[in-house]
Amino acid sequence: MKVRQGFVSNSSSSSFIIGVGKIKDRSALKKLLPKSSYDCYCDILSTTALLNKNYHDYGVRGDWLTVIANVNSEPEVSIKFDPDGDDDYFVVNIGNNEGDQAFWRNDMGDLDYGRVNDEWFGGDQRKILEILKNKDLFHEVQYRIGVDRNG
Repeated sequence: MKVRQGFVSNSSSSSFIIGVGKIKDRSALKKLLPKSSYDCYCDILSTTALLNKNYHDYGVRGDWLTVIANVNSEPEVSIKFDPDGDDDYFVVNIGNNEGDQAFWRNDMGDLDYGRVNDEWFGGDQRKILEILKNKDLFHEVQYRIGVDRNG
């Protein structure tokens, strides 16, 4: 019989990037987006599309357009939403499933979520994060990175 020692859990850990922005220039933003990526969810949506689309992880909630990360604590970001406007919005909800080992520190005997920062993300995810940080692309933008349990 095998006995596992160390950290044992039925849930796992996931890093995330969530963001929402009211776009200034749709074509400029589209030029910066990765061509295709299996590990990034991001979309450009019109006011009309958002009014007709409301999922658990993003949507219009009253006067706000909100994106919620798919982790236990459900962190969120929001910006004001004008249902009568003719605006485009950038919605990002990226969740990874690295598992606990990626965050485990033997010297602490515990998970260390504090090391998740901008440098944690690479490839297309890093490109999306840089887009969210570019204030010239948005009238208003909010984003958040982090890590939490996902089960």
